[in-house]
Amino acid sequence: MRGHILRTQTLGGTQLQNIEPFALKEYFYTPRAAQTEFNLSRSFAEPLSVGELLSLEPEATEQLSEMKLGYTGLDGTASLRQAISAQYAGLSADQIIVTSGLDDALTLLSLSLIEKGDRVIVYTPCYQTYMTVPAWRGAEVVEWRGDPNNNWQPDLGQLADLLQTPAKWVIVNFPNNPTAFTPDETYLNELAALLAASETTLLCDEIYSGLGLSAETPKPMAVRYGKAVSMHSVSKTLGLPGLRIGWLASQDQGVLDQIRTLRFHFNSFIGAPSEFLAQVALRNADKILNQNLQILTENAEIAGEFFHRHQNRMSWTTPQAGVNAFPEWHGEAGTLKLCDRLADEAKVLLAPSQMFGAGDRHFRLGLGCRDFAAALERFDGFISKLQ
Repeated sequence: MRGHILRTQTLGGTQLQNIEPFALKEYFYTPRAAQTEFNLSRSFAEPLSVGELLSLEPEATEQLSEMKLGYTGLDGTASLRQAISAQYAGLSADQIIVTSGLDDALTLLSLSLIEKGDRVIVYTPCYQTYMTVPAWRGAEVVEWRGDPNNNWQPDLGQLADLLQTPAKWVIVNFPNNPTAFTPDETYLNELAALLAASETTLLCDEIYSGLGLSAETPKPMAVRYGKAVSMHSVSKTLGLPGLRIGWLASQDQGVLDQIRTLRFHFNSFIGAPSEFLAQVALRNADKILNQNLQILTENAEIAGEFFHRHQNRMSWTTPQAGVNAFPEWHGEAGTLKLCDRLADEAKVLLAPSQMFGAGDRHFRLGLGCRDFAAALERFDGFISKLQ
């Protein structure tokens, strides 16, 4: 990420702390990005249309048209929370809080549970919000960095050392965005044991869980560890980011109560049509995931051939799960310059690793959408012309 996490301004004698600009989103919404024709860094599976989603249940169209647009239930309607809780063995609907996407979820968590002076350990590279929002709250943010020479796996021994100084939270994202690191059951059990020994709360973003090329979907951390909060949504693996439906799941009643208390002061409800469509998606999740897995598998094969042809310039590891990969660039210039040129000359958008605080030698590749082959062909032509 460019610059520092926080900037300080003085206005009328009062010192104000402002969150650092969001590097990735700003990069995606520049005039340069707006004139591109393909986005090779999309972080979600092929999006469904409303019609495609409703076609999965013939009666759903009429039900939606007859829906009354009043307020929904606090924390999400009971039927939606019940459908979500089915993914968390042993958790009830009362241990689920539905949110407007995961950005909303993280903000609620940070505002209600993180205070000035708290210590928060964050697995990096990461989605920038995991660092900037706790820092904005006044927390000391400590990076727990993945090892690029070990498929970006963060070392549990290093985390044990970091936890010698007490921490309020550890924040992780598995499968990871942008690196695609996917831990196995053994790793997750060791992580849970390590956190239990220090009684540290875990926030685990599992938004890419459930769509795997070679990895089995692990048991959620909220089921595995009593002081964990799991986050998920219909956005990434089900290809429905436009619904803005995410959720928190936890056994920790104290955490849930604090979030609910704060939420009364903000948006306490989710739009009824979005909740309805999310329930249709969850009831048909296996079918949607199978469709998206087919797209992902085909695109991974195409990508493998592409990187083999250009192995003198790039290398990659096929992701085990999720829709992202994090190839390494071996050219003389870094990936920020590469991605800028690619946008200007080939009209293809790629997110360079600087947008994730991960140096200047990688880029995020999104493998989830149907136009991947056409976009990669455009990238191929650009690479072939480089001197």
